[in-house]
Amino acid sequence: MLNLTPTRRRFVRRKLLQANTVMAEVKESRKATSRKKRNNLHRIISGTMARKYRCITNINKFTGLSRKSLVKVFDKDLVNYIPTEKRIYKGREHEKSYH
Repeated sequence: MLNLTPTRRRFVRRKLLQANTVMAEVKESRKATSRKKRNNLHRIISGTMARKYRCITNINKFTGLSRKSLVKVFDKDLVNYIPTEKRIYKGREHEKSYH
């Protein structure tokens, strides 16, 4: 155990609790989101600070997000995934609409 003053001990404990709570929330969010929308989680979590302090591997272990995808993120712009409608034509209806 470190020899910390009671005030410093509370401060360190609060910071560790905050970090663990955020990691747990990200882990739950990963399970709840679809694979396409998970890209936004990668963008929120990783970045220059995570790379600078070499935290990508630890983030991968704690949250389960792909390390490869975390490393590839270079900007923080969140991408909105709007599903596009697929154009499915039935044979005869397609022919009638254009003739």
